[in-house]
Amino acid sequence: MNNVIDMADWVHSHAYFICPDSTDEIERIARRLIYEESVCVDFSRLSDKAMMKMLYFLSGVTYAMNGSVIQVSPFKYVFC
Repeated sequence: MNNVIDMADWVHSHAYFICPDSTDEIERIARRLIYEESVCVDFSRLSDKAMMKMLYFLSGVTYAMNGSVIQVSPFKYVFC
């Protein structure tokens, strides 16, 4: 019996994907986390400063929800 779930399969079937253009989208992403949805965020369109601002804030929301942050690539993170 194999009870290991491939992370890529899980994320594709359960995560909300977003590639924000600005920090204005931070509230919408945070609401998804508060409603216990996983979010995969691609920060590649943001400046380094905006990326860090969003990453710190969303990490705080995730921590408050007793969740996890997984770095998938240099600009992609999964908050769950």
